[in-house]
Amino acid sequence: MLDVAAMSRTSGAIASGLARFDPGLSVAGFILNRVGSATHAAWSREAVERATGARPGQKLQVDFLGAASIEDAIRSTGRRLALSAGAASGLVGAAATAAAGTAGWISITFACVAGVFGSWLALDLARRR
Repeated sequence: MLDVAAMSRTSGAIASGLARFDPGLSVAGFILNRVGSATHAAWSREAVERATGARPGQKLQVDFLGAASIEDAIRSTGRRLALSAGAASGLVGAAATAAAGTAGWISITFACVAGVFGSWLALDLARRR
C-alpha cells in the first residue's frame, strides 16, 4: 500500500524501489492510499505502471490493485458529524425549553427533531458507507 498524498510521479519511484529492493520478494501489486481525486489517481497509477513495467520502459510486471479515495472518507465523516450535531442540538433545545417552562409542544418538537437526526445517523452507521 502506497500513501500517495501530495505526490504523483514520486509514487512510481517508490513503487519501483519497493519492487526491486529484495529479489527474493515477489510483489503482486500496489494499492494507492489517500488519493485526492480521480485525476490524482490516474497520474499516480500511470507513474506506478511506467516505473514497474506495466507500461513501456524497463520491464517489471506489477498489477495495479486499486485506489482508496480520501474524498469518500471525508464525505461520510462530515455527514455523520453533521447528523450528530443536529441530534445533539435537538436534545439540548428540548431540555432547555422544558426547563424554561415554555409551551410543551416546543420541547416535544425539539425532541422529535433530535430523534429524526439520531435515527438518520443510526441508519447511516448501519450502512457503513
